[in-house]
Amino acid sequence: MTVQTTTVVAPGELGVAELNRWRELQATDPALDSAFLAPAFAQLVARWRPSVRVAVVEQQGRIVAFFPYERGRYGRARALAAGLSDAQGIIVAHGTQLDVVAMLRACGQRLWEFDHLVLGQGALLAGVPAHVAQDRSQTIDLSEGLESWLATLRSRSGSLVAATARKRRKLEREIGALQFVADAPDHGLLDRLMDLKSDQYRRTGRRDRFTSRSTVGLLHDLLDLRDEDCAGVFSYLAVGDRLVAAHMGLRTRSTLAWWFPVYDPAFSRWSPGMSLVMEIARMADDAGMTSIDLGRGDESFKTRLSNAERPLLAGHVATSRLGSSVERAQHWPAETLTGLVLGSPALRRQAREALVRAGSVRSALVGRRRGASVQARMR
Repeated sequence: MTVQTTTVVAPGELGVAELNRWRELQATDPALDSAFLAPAFAQLVARWRPSVRVAVVEQQGRIVAFFPYERGRYGRARALAAGLSDAQGIIVAHGTQLDVVAMLRACGQRLWEFDHLVLGQGALLAGVPAHVAQDRSQTIDLSEGLESWLATLRSRSGSLVAATARKRRKLEREIGALQFVADAPDHGLLDRLMDLKSDQYRRTGRRDRFTSRSTVGLLHDLLDLRDEDCAGVFSYLAVGDRLVAAHMGLRTRSTLAWWFPVYDPAFSRWSPGMSLVMEIARMADDAGMTSIDLGRGDESFKTRLSNAERPLLAGHVATSRLGSSVERAQHWPAETLTGLVLGSPALRRQAREALVRAGSVRSALVGRRRGASVQARMR
C-alpha cells in the first residue's frame, strides 16, 4: 500500500523547490495548462483571501500533488478563487493514484466544492463520495493558425468576419482611427474597464464583482504579474484617448484566458467587442499561443467564435457518502431549475430578459442616488 502524507501550508510558505515541483507537475498534463492553476496565481489570491491554503501531498517521500483551495465554514472547502477562476483542480500528474478523501481529511475539510474542475480529474473521484455534472468552456483553437480559425468562421457564418471588418471601417470613418494596444499594464485603464464592467453588470441584472475590494486588488496585482505560467494581459482599442473596448485576461505561454471583456456602450452599433476579439486572436497567434479559453457560458458570441471546447466538471467531493448525499439534496432544487432553464432556449431567453429588466430598474435607482448625492454636495 502506498503511504500518503499531506502537509497544509499557506501559498507564501512554499519554497523554491516546491514551486518548481508544482510547475513540473502542471507541465505534465495539457489539461492543467491554465494561469488559474499556476502557483503564482495562488500566491496572489492568498494576499486578498486569507483563507487560501495549499495541501502538499507526498507518497513515498516524494511530492506527487498540490491542492490549492479556500477553507470554508464548517469544513466546506471551495475551489481556489471561487467565483473568479475559470479552471480548477489538483496539480497532479495524470494517472497518479491519489487518495482524495484522505487528503481532504488531512486538510480538516469534509467537503470540496468546484464549478470549473478540469475534466481529466474526474478519474480522481472514481469510487469516492462525489457528485458531478459535466459542463464545457468554449475555446478558440489556434493550433492550426489564425487563418485556419478565420476560415472556419467564414464557412460557418461568412457574414461575421466581413461584418466586423465593415463596422470597424465605418467607425473609423465616422469617429476616428482605432488604435489597438496588445499589452498595456496601465492601472488607470484597468480602473476604467472595471467602471464600464460594473455598469454592464447593473444593466444586465448581474452581480457586480467589482464591489469587492479583494477582487479589485487582485486584478491590479495580476496586471503587474509577469510569470511565464501566469501573466496579466490588458488589451484595448481606443480612438485618441477614449477607450472603446478592453479586455483583462491571464495567459500562460500557450493559452489566454478570456476573462473580463467590456466595451463602451456609446460605440455599440459598431460592434467594437468583435473587433477587439479579432485583434486579440491575431496577437495571441503572433505570440505563439494555441488557444483562447472563452470560459463557461452559453453567450451567443462564444458560440459564434469558438471552434473547440474544453470539458469541465461542476459539483463536489466529500469525505463521507452521507455528507455527499446531504450536499446533493440541498442543491438539488437549484440545480434542477438551472438545468431546466439552460436546456430550453425559450426559458433561457426569458431569464435573460428578466435580468435585463431588473438591471434597468437597478441602474435607474443608482442614477437617482448619484444625482441626489451630487445635489446634496452642491447645497
